[in-house]
Amino acid sequence: MPESGPSLPCPDRASIRRFSLSMDTTPLAVFLFGPSLERRTRRACAAALGERGKELGILPGFSSSRKRRSRKTVSKAAPDEGSESPARESPKPERYRAGTYRLRAFLRTALRWVALVHAWYILTTACLLLVYRRVDPPITVLMAYRSAVDGWKLSPQRNVRLAKVPSLVRRMVVSVEDGKFYSHHGVDFDAIQYARQVNRQVGRPLYGGSTLSMQTARTLFLVPFKNYLRKYLELIATVEMELILPKERILEIYLSWAEWGKGVFGIEAAARKFYGKSLARLDLDQTARLVALLSSPIRYTPETLHKNGILRTRYQYLVGKYGAVDGEQ
Repeated sequence: MPESGPSLPCPDRASIRRFSLSMDTTPLAVFLFGPSLERRTRRACAAALGERGKELGILPGFSSSRKRRSRKTVSKAAPDEGSESPARESPKPERYRAGTYRLRAFLRTALRWVALVHAWYILTTACLLLVYRRVDPPITVLMAYRSAVDGWKLSPQRNVRLAKVPSLVRRMVVSVEDGKFYSHHGVDFDAIQYARQVNRQVGRPLYGGSTLSMQTARTLFLVPFKNYLRKYLELIATVEMELILPKERILEIYLSWAEWGKGVFGIEAAARKFYGKSLARLDLDQTARLVALLSSPIRYTPETLHKNGILRTRYQYLVGKYGAVDGEQ
């Protein structure tokens, strides 16, 4: 019988306990108890490492391996002395964010200024219209523009009272300038749609589809530039006018301040300028000529309106509708 090898010492209970404690059971515990135990374990390890780092004079949570890794990263990123260093560029996300911030700031400022201009225009026109309910305007923006910018010599303007204006004049003006004057609320959408079609065919904003209220608003507050910005401001003033002034007052201001020629404002001033007599003394033919002239009062006069097809058609319509010319020329 062969001899057996040397017998191994039998481990005692303390050795078995030390061996079992030295085994890493963390993965098994994580598998059994889930991520919550893993988070608690990590926090406990971090706290223990922090205490150990304080004893060794190292900042908590910053191990020497991290120091070595950061040194290697810096040494790899640092260029050689003889090599040319590449141009340093700012990250694109930062530039994008800065551009977006500047754009938003610009838009906020622009919207703020637009709101302030709107508020100023609306309040100013509303206050003036409240005054014009009882008081005649001393001057209009259009009259001031013709005098200061165009340099025209202004004829004496005369305000009229609607009750003293002949009914024939009122009916003629409404029939050719705004047939729906007493039924709409300042804006005739059918006329605006027709004007858009005409302007599209012509290629420029030639016609505006303006009502008597819109014409009165632009005479009072706006300069004579044909563009869509003026039309927008005209609409704002027209809505305010319809809310503040009655129809009779709007027609009265229109007859007193409408442009009837170079430097001529108001139908009473036009009657005295072209015929040398008051409005009440005009005959039907003279009245028809003055009313027909409203479509183009700068280029033509009551005696030359026959040179324009539109003015001639308007004159013939008025004469045919309101009676034959009585022969007094």
